[in-house]
Amino acid sequence: LIKIIARKLSNKFNFSNKEISLIVNILKKYLKQGQSATNVIHICNDVEDNRILSDALTNHIDFFITGDKNLLKIKSYKEMKIISPEKYWELKLLK
Repeated sequence: LIKIIARKLSNKFNFSNKEISLIVNILKKYLKQGQSATNVIHICNDVEDNRILSDALTNHIDFFITGDKNLLKIKSYKEMKIISPEKYWELKLLK
């Protein structure tokens, strides 16, 4: 996941290598490494997204936070909710 984020920051948002390195280090500090899925589900057309969603399900993730409009249309899969970062913060602030 961190490799994908780093690639997106570079390709999509033109972050410098220094900025990406800083963000990656922060993510590594706060993210917990989980298990990789043994089977990949097929709920969208993007192979990379299917892999990430499968890993999230394997690790019993409650919220899959994304800005991907195609994934947001799915809304949920099994017990996992697929929401935008804005929606996530709304839910956190309401607690």
